[in-house]
Amino acid sequence: MRIDLFANGERIGSTTGSTASIALGSAHPSTTLLEAQAIDSFGQASARVPLEIQLQSLPSLVPSVASVPSAQSGLFGQRIIVTNTTSAPLPGIRIWVTNAEPTTVLWNASGKSNGVAFVEVAGPLSPGATVSVLLEFFSPTRSPIARPGLLIEAAQPVSPVLAAGAILSIDRIVPIEQGVLLEFATRAGASYQVQYSHDSITWKAAVPSITGTGTKVQWIDRGPPGTDSVPTAEGLRFYRLVQLP
Repeated sequence: MRIDLFANGERIGSTTGSTASIALGSAHPSTTLLEAQAIDSFGQASARVPLEIQLQSLPSLVPSVASVPSAQSGLFGQRIIVTNTTSAPLPGIRIWVTNAEPTTVLWNASGKSNGVAFVEVAGPLSPGATVSVLLEFFSPTRSPIARPGLLIEAAQPVSPVLAAGAILSIDRIVPIEQGVLLEFATRAGASYQVQYSHDSITWKAAVPSITGTGTKVQWIDRGPPGTDSVPTAEGLRFYRLVQLP
């Protein structure tokens, strides 16, 4: 038996299995009439069974031009402005970074799936609201980075685990343009987690964790995806450093 699938009267695919998946492209919110029709081994067709669904537009994404390396970190930065153009709040967003150069690394990636790196930003993001996301890239040649491909989707980010461990000293905490710089000593190969709070009581984990170099390391809080918001959004932000087991 074969199942034919139709969208607004047009055949868009078929399956011989018990399940099927289809992709519907729509630049704007719209109503689509989906229908399924069974065809048996003798070519006899059943009546089409309709299912009406509402398609919502995806959040919009506006990338800027990649900048020169940061004087503090040596990383290339590209700021992305995401707007929730849907009619419902989003629990969070995930931005996939595709077709980047082989030697280029998304330094502040939240994770990777099938070899493709992504960053996640926790919501909720109300309809019409925007969030600014900084992508940081490392290039071993320090040459300008071509603009990568970007794909966005609604997601439910998993909150990073707040690590328990020895709290270490931070040598410097300095406000800089669009962020706050932390400087601290590290041991080569050791892992560290920066934690932040608006009241020094409730703490959150910054991502990703930091690998020590055996020298002093500078880490910059510029907001999503490393932390929930830019430091200036809270008025006051506390930091502490934990060495991971």
